[in-house]
Amino acid sequence: MVRSMSPSADLDGRLVRGSVSGVWSLDGLAWPDALDRDQWASSPEWLSIFGTPAWEAADERTRKRLSLTELAAFFSLTLHGERPLVAGLVHRMHDGRRDRLASRYLHHFLEEESRHMVMFGEFCDRYHRVYPMPRLALGGPDPDDEVRFGVRALVVEEVGLHFNAVYAADERLPPIVRQINALHRRDELRHVAWGREALREAVAAVDEDALPKLRRWTTTYLRQSLEDLCNARALADAGIPEPHEVRAATLAHPAFRARCAEAAAPLVARLRDLRLLEPPESP
Repeated sequence: MVRSMSPSADLDGRLVRGSVSGVWSLDGLAWPDALDRDQWASSPEWLSIFGTPAWEAADERTRKRLSLTELAAFFSLTLHGERPLVAGLVHRMHDGRRDRLASRYLHHFLEEESRHMVMFGEFCDRYHRVYPMPRLALGGPDPDDEVRFGVRALVVEEVGLHFNAVYAADERLPPIVRQINALHRRDELRHVAWGREALREAVAAVDEDALPKLRRWTTTYLRQSLEDLCNARALADAGIPEPHEVRAATLAHPAFRARCAEAAAPLVARLRDLRLLEPPESP
């Protein structure tokens, strides 16, 4: 029998109250007609090529252009990552495996994710573009797929939380960028709390002999997701020469790998606790 990805009633209650009290409207965002091209759009220290030879070779104008194209790529990555999450939530709502309170929170979760996608899409359409990203599979109702769904959700949300916190606090960035990241982070803190507990329950329902395969899949999936933080199209749009070659070099560079490790540290610790990462591997 498949166990439900449904956190405890106490957690569900707190999350519902948080969603009700923290509701916000897209109409409250103050969209400027244009962004100042002489201003950083995202924190330069967290750009993919920062600290690499490609960064040293780029002039200030190119670096600031990259801060916009990579921000659009980050928002696109989050937008596309949340699309299958929304579909997965719909698939799991009112399926007979959750109580009333848990089902109610999933409605709040879905509403918030829908607002996030509109918000990220609006920013990208106004100031740059939405970058295409691979669609993530939803999986079926068996326990292994519940784990994969939970991992996909947490990777999008927990890594995103790190960048949301950095960008929301960076006074060099435009107010609209800081506001978007602050709003997203506020909702995502609840989503991550739900997702962590849901993933723990999903892992508990998996047969022991299925864990090695899930560990291999999770380790590969996390590595590939972190590598998506360096986008060749965003490099090209910023005017970086030979963007595919630069991306390949960046993925192997210690500066990029260190930033990925820092951004993913809480997630990696949790996945290791759940025995979902291979111990010798480092994302």
